[in-house]
Amino acid sequence: MKRTFFGIVGVFGCGLAVLHQRFGLSWRKNDLYFLKKSEKEYSPTLVEAQNHPNSHSNNAVKILCQNTWLSYFAGGPEREARRYPDIVCLQELFLFGVGPFWIMTSEFESIYNHLVNHLGYTYTTNPYQTLPLFGQNNGLMIFSKIPLDNLANRSFALNTRRLFTQKGLLATRVCVGDNNILLINTHLEHRNNRYKLGQIQQIKEEVQELLKKFPAMQRYQCILGDFNICSNYTFEKNELHRSPSEAWSLHNFWERLTTGEKHKENGHEEVKFLYDKLVRTMANELYLPHDVFIEKKCVDRTYRVQSGNSVETEACYDHVFMNDTLFDCVKDLQVVDYQENGLAMSDHFGLMVTLHL
Repeated sequence: MKRTFFGIVGVFGCGLAVLHQRFGLSWRKNDLYFLKKSEKEYSPTLVEAQNHPNSHSNNAVKILCQNTWLSYFAGGPEREARRYPDIVCLQELFLFGVGPFWIMTSEFESIYNHLVNHLGYTYTTNPYQTLPLFGQNNGLMIFSKIPLDNLANRSFALNTRRLFTQKGLLATRVCVGDNNILLINTHLEHRNNRYKLGQIQQIKEEVQELLKKFPAMQRYQCILGDFNICSNYTFEKNELHRSPSEAWSLHNFWERLTTGEKHKENGHEEVKFLYDKLVRTMANELYLPHDVFIEKKCVDRTYRVQSGNSVETEACYDHVFMNDTLFDCVKDLQVVDYQENGLAMSDHFGLMVTLHL
């Protein structure tokens, strides 16, 4: 089965390459743009800042984090309100690699052009850095009106992710006055717990390496994104609501449901779930003890309720973790839900943080 799939993908990629060589042009089909990877004239203009100290004299900065669902920021009556964030961290803004081509959806083009050309987000990270030969990139981007440096843009290791649907992390240095913020945007596996645990470990290792390389970044640190790990344990509740026969037919059900770890608490052992593992790693190993929106009790859920699933009314998959120093700079928190003509622009709500350094 796998050989057949790879064969089909290979033939498709070769066919696209032959067509491109024959006609010498890229083309659009059903709102997908098929583009040769080497043809920069077809790609959006990327602006990456390097060495811009003291270029944002105002010490106040507003950061928005949201899973885009590949349709966010595409326009609508809320457009003016979106001018307010200084930095926009997005997940699921995917590009797709098919052999010598990359595929850009019309939604990607609309979001990119709207943010850069109309809303003035001059500085962006590079989405092509994680574009594979076949499959999607990690879907992470940061748009900023404040100068930033791209420190790392990674997809998670192959043994901790799905083959063609990459997730990863994107690390930047944001220059705010005389201060630098280590800002990391991430998106984790949506279901497989073993993958999630491996990805948490990779985030820890990547951040530790970055801080060794850039020790001046230790003062202000923030990791945010769609972790697909619920602080209200909705994943575990969903699994437990399955019928016993359905639940136990899943491979490694107990491993999927828990972290596989136990610890002593109040004289007896308790199984620890994924959110506990995530918080413990952030606090004890990365010194980011504050899940800001949870700690401030500013959010009940960050995920739009799916019809027929009462558990999802408590789903809180998106988080903003900070160290003590940056947490002390938090001045305002907002949960935002942008809609266009009554239609949701994303299945996730946005998290907006205002800081004053």
